[in-house]
Amino acid sequence: MRYKAFLFIACMLCAAVSVAQTVVNDVGLRLSLSIEKKLNDRFAAEVKVLTRQVENFTLLNRVYIRAGLSAKLNRSFKTEARFYYMPTRKGYKAMNDNFRYALSITYKAKLTRRLTFYDRITYQTTTNYLMDSPETDEKTSGVIRDRFTLAFKQNRRGEPYISEELLFQVAGKKERYFGRNRVYLGYKYQLTDKLKLNAYFIWERGFNDNDGPQEQNFYYGFNLGYSF
Repeated sequence: MRYKAFLFIACMLCAAVSVAQTVVNDVGLRLSLSIEKKLNDRFAAEVKVLTRQVENFTLLNRVYIRAGLSAKLNRSFKTEARFYYMPTRKGYKAMNDNFRYALSITYKAKLTRRLTFYDRITYQTTTNYLMDSPETDEKTSGVIRDRFTLAFKQNRRGEPYISEELLFQVAGKKERYFGRNRVYLGYKYQLTDKLKLNAYFIWERGFNDNDGPQEQNFYYGFNLGYSF
């Protein structure tokens, strides 16, 4: 069964390579490690470190260091608060400090015994200073993200999924877009009782309010998660 799962992931990535070559010229890579601790039946804490490479994997332009606390409100709803420290750069310049605060609520519904629907709405604020100061030129942006997901429980270990995410900037001028659209295609595989691999790829399109499509990006992603 594990051989079939890894074969599925390999075929998915080969298909992604073919699509990426025909859709965009620049492909990025996201590699991450995450650790989740269930505090009790309702609360869980998570720490995640993610690196993002662009320019066909040659340029490390962002690092995410994230801490989060989630709470189950009931069988259908969950909320989560996150804090990010994000060293970021444009081109080959030096890394600059950025910080992000995010609050989300997720709705979960079982459509069938194997098929599950998720809708996660997030509001995030990104700033280049940790604290407000009248002596600094602080740049802040606010973004609303809405991500829909369909996940299929293939067996006890494997779960393919597809997601559609819409992003709208509602405050600040940090990022030059009216909205973004991301399509995720991924496969989660339970390696052991505590270790899970998530392999995915993202097709991202950016829009503005005057010229229509302005950019297309493609990312491969791998996350190794440990929970206890």
